[in-house]
Amino acid sequence: MDLIQMLLNLVVPPLGLVFLLLTWPAVAFLSFWRWIFSYALAENVRGKVAVITGASSGIGEYMAYEYGKRGAKVVLCGRRENQLKNVQERVGSEGATDTLVVVADVSREEECKKVVDETINTLGKIDHLVCNHGIANSFFVEEAKGLEIFRKIMDVNFMGCVYTTYFALPHLRKSRGKIVVTASTASWLPIPRMSIYNVKFVFLCSSQTRIF
Repeated sequence: MDLIQMLLNLVVPPLGLVFLLLTWPAVAFLSFWRWIFSYALAENVRGKVAVITGASSGIGEYMAYEYGKRGAKVVLCGRRENQLKNVQERVGSEGATDTLVVVADVSREEECKKVVDETINTLGKIDHLVCNHGIANSFFVEEAKGLEIFRKIMDVNFMGCVYTTYFALPHLRKSRGKIVVTASTASWLPIPRMSIYNVKFVFLCSSQTRIF
């Protein structure tokens, strides 16, 4: 098993790099035309309500700024209140028509319900639900000290999307809104030592369903 793992560590990274280099021209070409069509058909989000989880830093933070620049009403969700407040201040300065901070742990069902309830009570609707939250691991399965770490990762990365979508869905149907989930190359190129993290994207990418 150790020999197989060593071989994979030696072979997969260079093969992956070669594959990326070979496919880059086609991907760049398709991305260019996708950008053209996206720009031409861009949705006007001014005045629409966007709920963003994991908004205190990283991708979620900068998605909030982009929504703000386009005049949306932005709901910032995360566990770190001070950082959310800092993001809220900048989102407002970027041009958001309204902002709301909801401190919540998406691994807890009742707190996901709180996010939706506070959004509806304050802003009256939900147009976009952006499931951006996530935590990662870096260890082999046999190195884990108990199963709790696996439950925690899955509760945040996978069940957090399920909980927030479940409670937001009735409101998204009313507004004919959208669900956005931050994706990763881990769905088709799993990363060594991050097997539980990879699972989230395999589940999400293999279970896409049209709901509207």
